[in-house]
Amino acid sequence: MAAQFSLIAKLTNTALQRTAQNATNGGSFIVENFVIGNAGHDPSNTALAFAPDPTIGDICTGADCPGVAIAAKAISEVVFPEPKCPVFKCELSLGEYVGEFSQLLLLARVTTSGAADEGQYFVFAVANSPLKNVTITDAAVLQVGVQY
Repeated sequence: MAAQFSLIAKLTNTALQRTAQNATNGGSFIVENFVIGNAGHDPSNTALAFAPDPTIGDICTGADCPGVAIAAKAISEVVFPEPKCPVFKCELSLGEYVGEFSQLLLLARVTTSGAADEGQYFVFAVANSPLKNVTITDAAVLQVGVQY
């Protein structure tokens, strides 16, 4: 049985800057991976989530972010229940990750041909939650909405 989690992510400053730049220079990126970690909750009260920090993209690019627990994984699916609200389906297979998490980062890859940073990743959005647990008998499906 897959544990189901729904999260709302906040765009990072880096994502907003790149979106604005791309509108003027024809650049592009694709949101294609995610990582989970344990930096999204209050350690003194694990039932409380920190507000997502939109500056996280200024200090890390994904796997090097504080508290990240797994290597980047591909996003399974993207749906648009509303025109400006993509929902990213992020899946962990049975036994793939065992432990606690409270943060999910959506990662985007620069696809602009010939750009100095082509192929590099940046943190597109961050979702924090109270501390959650995935056991050895769990698969996990995380539905992550991002509203523009």
